[in-house]
Formats: sequence, C-alpha cells, structure tokens
Amino acid sequence: MALGVSRNRPVAGYLTAVVTLLCAVLIVLGVMAVEQVGRTQDRLEEIYRNNHLAGQALNAVSLGYEQVLYDVDNLVLADDQEGLDQVLSRIAAANARIDASWKDFAALPGTKLDTDRTIFANALYEYRAVFKRELLPVASDVPSDANTFLELREYLTAPLTHTAQAALNRLRASIDADSEAEMLAARHSYARSRDLTVALTMLAVLMALTLLGVTVRGLLALRRSRTLNRTDPLTGLANRLMLAEVLPQAADRSAESGREVAVMLLDLDAFKQINDTLGHVGGDHVLQHFADVLRESVRSSDTVVRLGGDEFAMIIEGLESATEAVVIAERIRAGLTPPLVVLGTAVQVRTSIGIAVHAFPQGSDSTAEREVLHQADLAMYASKRAGTHSWQLFADGGGLEADEQLVELREDLRRAVADEQIEAYYQPIMDLNSGDLVGLEALIRWRHPTRGMLSPGLFIPIAEETGLIHGLGMSVLEQACRQVREWRERVPALSVSVNVSPRQLERPHLVEEILEVAARTGYPPTGLVLEVTETALVKGSAALRQLQELRDAGIRIAVDDFGTGYSSISYLNQLPVDILKLDQSFVAKLNGQPEGSAVAEAVIRLGQALHLDTIAEGIETQGQVNELTLLGCRRGQGYHFARPMPATEARDLVLHSGTRAASTQPQAKS
Repeated sequence: MALGVSRNRPVAGYLTAVVTLLCAVLIVLGVMAVEQVGRTQDRLEEIYRNNHLAGQALNAVSLGYEQVLYDVDNLVLADDQEGLDQVLSRIAAANARIDASWKDFAALPGTKLDTDRTIFANALYEYRAVFKRELLPVASDVPSDANTFLELREYLTAPLTHTAQAALNRLRASIDADSEAEMLAARHSYARSRDLTVALTMLAVLMALTLLGVTVRGLLALRRSRTLNRTDPLTGLANRLMLAEVLPQAADRSAESGREVAVMLLDLDAFKQINDTLGHVGGDHVLQHFADVLRESVRSSDTVVRLGGDEFAMIIEGLESATEAVVIAERIRAGLTPPLVVLGTAVQVRTSIGIAVHAFPQGSDSTAEREVLHQADLAMYASKRAGTHSWQLFADGGGLEADEQLVELREDLRRAVADEQIEAYYQPIMDLNSGDLVGLEALIRWRHPTRGMLSPGLFIPIAEETGLIHGLGMSVLEQACRQVREWRERVPALSVSVNVSPRQLERPHLVEEILEVAARTGYPPTGLVLEVTETALVKGSAALRQLQELRDAGIRIAVDDFGTGYSSISYLNQLPVDILKLDQSFVAKLNGQPEGSAVAEAVIRLGQALHLDTIAEGIETQGQVNELTLLGCRRGQGYHFARPMPATEARDLVLHSGTRAASTQPQAKS
C-alpha cells in the first residue's frame, strides 16, 4: 500500500498558543519591571552621590569664604611688606578655591541658577570689589591702624558677609530638601517595581505550569498530529507538505544507489463535468476511487500524493529505466478501465499522466528536484493537450516526445505580447452581505490568431518554462490598471487583483517595474492587490523582501488558493500578507453540516485572528453564500455571481453597480 494515513483532521492547539502568548507577555513585563528596579537603584545611588558632591562643594566654598574673611583681618597684623604679601597670597589662594568649588557645584546635575545662587555670587563679587577698592589701600599702608581698618571692614563688608552666608545656608537646605524628595519618590518607585516583579514572577510561574501541562498533552498527540498534518483528509494520501519532504529524500537515495527516480503528475480528465453532473459528493467518490487505484498500482515504498483538487503526484524510486514508470502508468490506466458507479450513474474515470525520470547525481540540490517536477508538469500538460487519456514521457533529450504543437505554441507565445493578443478578463468580487461589487480579479486570456481564445492552463506552463510569464503578467497588470482606473471614477472604492507568478518574484527589479506601471497608468497602489501562491511565500527571503516593499508602497498582498500549498500557519503571521483567498475546494464542501465547513471555518477564523481579510473562491450556490456569511466571511467570487468576462462587459457591470449604489444614497432635502 502506498504512503497514506488516517483521514482525521489535525486539531489546532489554540490553548497552547494563548498560554504561550500570555507567558511571553508576562516575561516581557517581568523583564521591564526588573529593568525598572535596576534603574531606580541607579537613580538612588545618583541622588546620594550628587547630594554628597554638592555638599562637599558648598562646604569648600564656605570654608574658602571664611578663610578669606580671616586673612582679611590678618592684613593689619602685617609688620612689613613681605608679611603683607604673604597674607594677600593666602587670600588669592582662598579665592581660587572658592571659584573652583563653586564651578564644581554649578556643574552637578540638578543645580541651577536660582535666586540664592545669584545672591551669593553677587555678594561675593561686591565683597571682592570693596576689598580691592577700599580695604586694600588702607592695609597696604604698613604698619596700619588696626582699629581704623577693622571698623572700616565691618562697616563696608558686614552686610555682604551676612548676605553671602545666608545664601549658602539656604542653598544647603534647598539641596537637602530636593534630594530628600527625589529619594522618597525613587524609594516609592523602587518598592512598586519590586512588588510588580514579585507578582509577575509568581504569575509567570503559574502560567508556566499551565503551559507545561498543555505542552505535555500536546506532546502526547504530536506523533498523531504530525501524520495528520501531512495527509489529505479526503483520500488519506500524503499531501503537498509530505511531497516536499519525500522528494529530497528520494533524491539522496538515488544519488547513493545510482538508480533513477520517476516523478509522475496525474490530472483527472473532465473532472469539472463530473462535479457539474453528480455534484461535489459524487466528485468526492471519484477522487477516493482514483486514490485507491493509485495505491494499488504501486509498491508500499512508493509515495502517492494528492496535490489538491483533481491533481495527484507519485514518486517511484529504485528504477532501472523509464520503462518501469511507463508500466506503472499503464497499470493505472487498466485500473480505471471498469466504469465506476457513483450515485447510480456509471462514470468512466480517465486521467492524463506526465512522467519525468531522473537519476540524481551526488551533491544535487533543490534545483534538480524542482526541475524534475517541472518536467513532469510539462509532460502532463502535453498529455492533456493530446486528449488521449494516456501518459507522456519527458524525453532524455530535454523535451517532450512527439510534441510539435508545443514547439509551435511556444513560438506563438513569444509574439503574443508584442501583437497585443493577451487580454485581461475580469471576475467580480462581491460583498456577501450587501451584494455590492467591491473588486475585480484580472485573469489572463490569450486570443490566438488561428486557435481562438486559449485557456491559461494551456499556455501558462509554457510561459513559466520559457520565462515569458513576466511579460504576460506585466501586460495583464498594465491593462488592469489602465482600465480599472477609469472605472473607479464611478466606483471609487473598487480594487483590482492581479496574479503574480513565483517566477516573477525571482526578478530583482520587480518592485520598481510594478510601481512604474502604476505611475504610468495613474492607478493608485492602494487600490491594487497582488495575488501570490503559498509556494511563492516559501521560496526564500528575496521574494518576501519584494512583497514587503510592495506592501510598504500601499499595495495589498493576497495568498491565492490558501490551504492547498506549503505555507506554515505558525509562520503566516510573519509574512507580508493582507488577504487569504479560501480555495474553492473547501467552498465546494459547504453543505450545511459541521464536517463540510470545518476547513473553511478554520481558515476564516485564522484570518480574523491575524487581522487578515478572507475572500472565498469558487462560490456556485446561494446556499454557499449564506453559509460563508454565517461563518464570518465577508467577500467572495465565483460562478454564482459571474463568470470571468471581457473588459467591455466588466465595464458595464461596474457602471451598473455605480448607478445602483448612487440610487440607494439618501436624497438631499430641498
């Protein structure tokens, strides 16, 4: 039996996520509280230090001032000029210390030119002036009359001395009061931070214990969920995520053994007609039957994958030649020969198969793996175009066997953009509540000069292979911007969505090219939505960087066919994404029952949790509209509203929508 597991859906660990988030918040708050405690301690130390230094500086000023007063009185005791010069030298030294200490005091944080400081400075200045002008000449007449000098000094300097000393005392008191207030506030802040740290620590411990309990339960279910997360719920086959893991392992084993690996891509033919005839329930029966045929056609060591919708893949290892892969393809065809009875109707199930066989050399990287997938994809489309419900082998020479039409189509495609054969078709995006038109998705079409209108499924793989996809994409973008800019005059809030290929995201100047188109056409970037696949999001940092630059310019990014690719939900909130487009395969399962809406509801809830808009694709019935509305989805598109239409019809739709919107506006009173 090929690789496949239980069909139970994995259950998301919402509680674990919530508890983890709360723990993270508590840790951040705890770290902030600890940092606040540290800052408060530093502030207390700074206050103590500054208060001490300010006290030292003022004490030094006071002592210097007292030394000056003492030495001035000693002037009259000098008996000769030499003694007088010694006293004057001491006075000069004391004044120098006063100036230095006062400068240190003024430089301390928190000291400022307040009134008392100004009073002291003015008193000191006046004292020195009086000393120089009045006292020094009297003292210089050696020997001096002591009584006369002291009386003169007392008369001239006593008020100044009293004023200066009082100012110094008030400065000391002010500094002490300010320091005490600051220390009191800092102590209160320290106490609050310490109490908060203790409380947060205790709460974090409780939350950690809760998280531990939840984690233990999660670990017990991890083995089961790991398998379920890599399984398609409908068929029990592996899904894309498993394919991404298995193919590199197969490549490594091929490099070691020298044997070849076959990659087979399979697409059910006319599956849409089966769905239209028998409904989605019948379609699901066909998919399950096809999955069973694939399992029975290969060995248990081979891998069978459902890629999504009606697309499947197989990895066959240990081949001696491509013939063995062809034998498996014929076995699958034989298994589909008997008609399948579905809901009382006989259905002939057929498939187109693309085969690529490759022997991986030592040291091969993911490029070789992507190449063999691409080759199988080209072969599958070649088989589908042939219409034989058979297989197509990608030849060793590097091309598809006997596919002359492909070569001709490739050459025609090179001329298509230059000859303006590429057209933009539009499918409306509707508000599911009001029924109003809110946007358009621009879809590519090729009006071939001899073959008529061609579907994208026919030429997009060729464009991807040849690198022409960028020219096609930019042509559609320019048409959409130019046309919708005119229509927005009637519906200003109208937006347009344009698909961007993963190959385009590899271009280093894609951002500049897109913004240049918007500028050239006069289309506002805020009205543009670029749709990318989940595969494009996991291609690497270069693509993500370009998408982020586009978002920074105002352009919104949508994930197309969400739920069918490789993206990790845990990684989604880190991606530059604004919109999730719910894949039509999930919309098709909406039947009014909880089982049918489980995946759709999960995607819608995920979008709400991450503040992303959700647009449902492939809506075909009013019942689906009603159920999506109840689930919280606000926008959608599909055949229920309109099929993709040319620009002329889209213009009429927009004009009609604008007219209807205008008619519903309240009329102004005359």
